[in-house]
Amino acid sequence: MILRRLFIIVILPLCVFKAGHASAAGDQQIDSVSKKLMDDMRKYFNTTDKEAFYDATTKYKAYCLAGGNMHNFYNAWQSEIIYDINFNHFFKAMRKTVEMSKDMKWRKCSDELHNATYMMGIIYSLQGNIMMGEKYLKKALEEADDKDTLFKVQIYKELANVRMEDHPKQALKDLNKALSLINPERMKYEYSDIVGFKVIAEFFNKDQVAVKKEYNNYMRLKKEYGPEFSETYITYVRMAYHAACGEYDKALEQADMMTNIDRYKMKNKIYEMSGNLAAAYDALKEYMQFKDSVSNEVMIDDLYEVENDIEITKIRSKAEKDKMTNMVLTLITAMAFVIIVCLGLVVKNRNRYLKKIARKNRNLEVMRDKAQEAERMKDTIRNNMSHEIRTPLNIISGFAQIMSVPDFQLSHEERSDIAKRISDSSNQIVKIINNLLYISSEASTSYMSKNDIVPCNDICRKAVARLREKQPDAPEIIFNTSVKDNLKIKTNAAGISNILDNMIDNACKFGNGEAVVIECSLDDKRENVVISIANHGEYIPEDQINKVFDLFYKMDEFKSGLGIGLPLSRQIAEQLDGSLSIDKNYKDGTRIIITLPLTDN
Repeated sequence: MILRRLFIIVILPLCVFKAGHASAAGDQQIDSVSKKLMDDMRKYFNTTDKEAFYDATTKYKAYCLAGGNMHNFYNAWQSEIIYDINFNHFFKAMRKTVEMSKDMKWRKCSDELHNATYMMGIIYSLQGNIMMGEKYLKKALEEADDKDTLFKVQIYKELANVRMEDHPKQALKDLNKALSLINPERMKYEYSDIVGFKVIAEFFNKDQVAVKKEYNNYMRLKKEYGPEFSETYITYVRMAYHAACGEYDKALEQADMMTNIDRYKMKNKIYEMSGNLAAAYDALKEYMQFKDSVSNEVMIDDLYEVENDIEITKIRSKAEKDKMTNMVLTLITAMAFVIIVCLGLVVKNRNRYLKKIARKNRNLEVMRDKAQEAERMKDTIRNNMSHEIRTPLNIISGFAQIMSVPDFQLSHEERSDIAKRISDSSNQIVKIINNLLYISSEASTSYMSKNDIVPCNDICRKAVARLREKQPDAPEIIFNTSVKDNLKIKTNAAGISNILDNMIDNACKFGNGEAVVIECSLDDKRENVVISIANHGEYIPEDQINKVFDLFYKMDEFKSGLGIGLPLSRQIAEQLDGSLSIDKNYKDGTRIIITLPLTDN
């Protein structure tokens, strides 16, 4: 989402000025103590000295409350929430907003409730929950006083910002509604501010003629309004204009002046317009990497905030506690703990492995190659864990926040759907963790018992059924067998099931939606059972066949998965005195060959 941080920074002056105007309207004089406390709060707002800012805000809130100035009291509370948002502490901001809403209702300050609703819309939209963001912003419009023009203008601007990338036409309608509320002669700053915003919205609407028209209007206002003209979006406006005129180098220069996340996003759009798709792809990758980095920091901060708030939540919500809410909060804490322990085990065993190699071989060249490989594994683990765990954790965290809002009513069907989504996300994380725990354990390199009597055809059919249950929309799976149903082998049932689950899942995932074929037969000497799993997807080149069996190796870094399915499955097959390989002669996609010894039972 573009310009998001800029909007939040602008909000605090609006809140504070709004407080000042309210006092003036009521013919109240701001005393020297109140002014000093407000100045202290403003002074620390744009710093990283959190303790100083929170202390200044607490003192100002206490002073306003003692004097009965509830408007300024809640404005100060809002400033504290915005400060948390600017440091990506979304869970903390959400909690404070809910507390502020409860306080407004308890003190019967219904005329202030629209501020809490507005902050909920801001927090949800910043986290990427557009549906919830729009819902609360629209509700804030309904709750706001019709005379509060500035506040309504700000909400329309925020709605436009939320919708601009995916629905630019709707964003332009929001901006036109904001303009209709403004007197261009009395509110010159606000009027020029929205005109500048429209230039950017037209840029996303890909209407280059409209971009030039709005740009000329914006420049005309700059000459007419002088010091009352808003230059909030001047860099974005110039960038959009140069791009519309085909002056792509100048547009890129303006983009380089923006913050990191906006810089890469805008450069991607400019390169697309110019037809330089390779550069557009590179800019998009940089944007996604930066966005992932920020998302990881936010996720970790939120996890720690959840841990710190669990006990407080239990105490404060005894009368209203919901059994499912407590379960979700506990689950998040457990997941955070398990992930930390799991990563610790992986790092510990990786270090042990490096030390063992160093003791056995003192050759400097080999040690250098191993160290480089270890570094690659570390980066790959971090990047892959970020991609694969962040999504289900965000789902769990997002629904936890929804359910923690007391005013948000859920139907039985919605609760069931939420429970299913939480369960599916939990199972996804558990599967990743189980594989990592197995790799990091000594059992992964030791002897595996082979005392189970396993029917060959039956265990294949069960693996297909499990995949169908987990993925109803998976491609068609065809099972052919030339062995009798009563043929059994003595092996390890759990080990074979693990191999089949991983390989069938891979075949469906990379099969381009076409049917997957599983075949079971005996080899020519009738000494081994051979199970093959084939798809019609991507063909693995011969120079990549050995590499794909390396832990955490992925042919395409942008596809889902950790890169552990193939190496883990081959390791288990070898522990069962069998083998797992890729058929080099199969050119229509990928075929995995699993061979297990046939013994008399």
